[in-house]
Amino acid sequence: SLSPDMLKKLIRPSFDFAAEWQAKTDDVGLASYDVGVKIPTFPVFGPPPPFINVGFDYTNVDASRLASLDLSKYNVMVISGANLGSTLGERGVENLRSWMQAGGVVVAWEGGAQFMGQQGSELTSITTQVEDDGEDEEDEDLPAVEARKTLAEREQESKEGRTPGGFYKVVLDPDHWMAFGLPEEMAVLKRGERGFALTDRGVNVAVFSEESLLSGFAPSDFEEKLSKKAWLVVEGVGRGQAILFADSPLYRMFLESEHQLVLNAIVLGPGFQGGGRRGR
Repeated sequence: SLSPDMLKKLIRPSFDFAAEWQAKTDDVGLASYDVGVKIPTFPVFGPPPPFINVGFDYTNVDASRLASLDLSKYNVMVISGANLGSTLGERGVENLRSWMQAGGVVVAWEGGAQFMGQQGSELTSITTQVEDDGEDEEDEDLPAVEARKTLAEREQESKEGRTPGGFYKVVLDPDHWMAFGLPEEMAVLKRGERGFALTDRGVNVAVFSEESLLSGFAPSDFEEKLSKKAWLVVEGVGRGQAILFADSPLYRMFLESEHQLVLNAIVLGPGFQGGGRRGR
C-alpha cells in the first residue's frame, strides 16, 4: 500500500524546463524555451500514474522590433524591469495595444509595469506611486549657501525614508483567478517604495496589509504609506489584459508563492479575458 506522503508525491504536478540559445539573426528570435507541465491522470489508489504533458514555448524578443513584429502568434508577453517607452516608440505601443485588444496578455513588473501605466504608454489606467526624492521646493527661495546640500547631507537624505528590502504581507482577493492555489494572505519581497494607486477600472488583486512588515527594516512611516497601495493589479485592455506587479516576483527565486502568481498569470491569463472576471 502507498503511504499518504507517497500519494501526495504521485499526484503532484511537475515542471520541466529546457532551453536552446540561438545566434542573433535578422529575425527576432534570440532564444527558445520549452516549459512542460506534467499532470497525473489516474485514480488516487493504484499503480504509478500515467502523465500527460502540457507545454508552452517561450521566445526572447528584441523590444526594438516590436513595432514591426507580428504578435498574433503569441498570447502572453512578459516585460520585466525595463521601461520600454523610448525603445518602442509610438508604432510599437500601437502594435502592442492592438495585440492586447485582440486578446493578448502582458505580465510586467517594476519598470515594465510603470511603462504599462499612466507614466508610460498609457495602455492602462494604472498609476505607479514612488515617493519623491525629498527635494523641498521652498529651498528655491533661499540663498545658495543655505539651499545647497553638502555631500554628507545628500547621503543622509538618501538613507532616510528608504528600505533596503524586506518581506511584507499582502492580502489577496480570494475570488480572483490570480489567487488560485494561494492563501488569502502571503509574504512578498519588497526592495523599494514602488506600489500602485488603487484602481477602479481593474482589480486590486493584492494590496498591502495595514501592518505589513514581516521581516527586515522599514522607516517609521513606511508601512502606513504601503497600506494605501496595491502590489498586484489586473486590468482589461479590450479582450486582453495587463497583469502588473510592483516588484519582481522572481527576484533571486526567493518565494515559491510568488512563483505561483507568475504561473497563474502565464497559464490562466489567456483564458480569463477582460482582467476582472471572477474565477470561483
